[in-house]
Amino acid sequence: MTVNIFPLLGNSLLIVLAGFGLVYSFDGSLGQKTRRILRIASLLLLLAIIPLTIWILQHPLLIN
Repeated sequence: MTVNIFPLLGNSLLIVLAGFGLVYSFDGSLGQKTRRILRIASLLLLLAIIPLTIWILQHPLLIN
């Protein structure tokens, strides 16, 4: 059985981007509006990553 790891690598990149966004959203040197936008975007990205990760792990062979 072979598993394509590229979707998992892409998913990992999304996780890293969401993590950096959340970290920088608490940076006090940024403006309030910028921090709010980063926080909302990161949380929405995390909400999209969770079902994507579950689907990729349940159906590893359907992705080519």
